[in-house]
This record gives sequence, structure tokens and C-alpha cells, in this order.
Amino acid sequence: MNYLNWTFRNLANLVTGIRLAMCIVIAFLGFFCSSRMDIIFWWALVAILTDPIDGIIARKLGIISSFGAKFDRFTDKMLEFVMFAIILASPHVVFWLKLAVWPMVIVEALLLGTIYFGVRHREMDVSAGWWGKAKMILVSVAIMVSTLMIAVIQRSICVPDFLQTVIAITFLISFALGIMSLRGHMHQWLDQAF
Repeated sequence: MNYLNWTFRNLANLVTGIRLAMCIVIAFLGFFCSSRMDIIFWWALVAILTDPIDGIIARKLGIISSFGAKFDRFTDKMLEFVMFAIILASPHVVFWLKLAVWPMVIVEALLLGTIYFGVRHREMDVSAGWWGKAKMILVSVAIMVSTLMIAVIQRSICVPDFLQTVIAITFLISFALGIMSLRGHMHQWLDQAF
């Protein structure tokens, strides 16, 4: 019975752990099977679509924890970093799209730093605000469309360059939303500190 109690209390964290394991599988596929972007697309789609499930479980069961919030954000960042690396390493992505991904890498690294800061100062809230949630949705769409586009190109189907330009603009808008999210965290933390 003790095991069932532990599983119930940690169900949301177990779901997040499964998503983190999926990140590892996606990284493995990206490194060893980069010519099969269609497989990577499906793994990434499942990982992205299951993102809200852990939060829903935690809220519905009343098992919300500071650790769970930080673990979820960390897992989100790891998935994004893996997908950014796969997109940047692809020879099928035009230069300006790769150039648009780099600001996202930087802002996500800074947002990862906010998680570290929140862990160091336990009372600090690291949950995503409106800007962060909007950024996550938009960057997830850009990642999935990029991955699908690469899979299509690998099958020798022509994709117009304007699609890559639209994806690049989407990444840049996500970058702006990420900056606003960082700004929100900074204001919140300064208010709490003083």
C-alpha cells in the first residue's frame, strides 16, 4: 500500500519523467537516425502534446509541488534544446532559419537559469506566466513544423523557401515572448526580494 501511496503522490512527476526519457530517445534518434526525421517528428509530437498532462494531473489530484513545477520546466527546456540541436544540425534547413533559432537557444538558456535560481532560492516561483506559456506554444509549433518540413525534404519533396522564412519569423516572435517572460521573472523576483 505504501508503494501505491508514493505513486499517487508522484504521478505528475512520473509523467514528467517519462517526457524526460522521451527527450533522451529523441536525442538518440537525432544523433544516430537523423535521416529518419519522420520518426523524430512523431516522438517529439507525443512529447510536446503530453506536456500539459502532468500539470493537469497535479492540479486535479491536489499534488502540486515546487519540485514538480521546476522538473516540468526543466524537461520542457531539455526537449527544446534537443529539438533546436536537431534543427541546427540538419543540412536541409536554410541559413536564415538556423540564424533565427540561435536567439531561442540563448533565451531558453537564460530561462533555464531562472529554474536554477528558483531552486537555489526555494521561495522563488519559477512557474511560467502568460508570456512563457505563449512562447512555449509558439516555439512548439515552430519546432514541429520545422521537423515535419525536414522530414518532407528528406523524401525529396520540394518545400518552398517562404515556408522556412515563416518558421524563422515564428522563432523570432517566440524569442520576443521569451524576453517578456524573462522580464516578468525578473520583476517578480525583485518584488519578492525587496
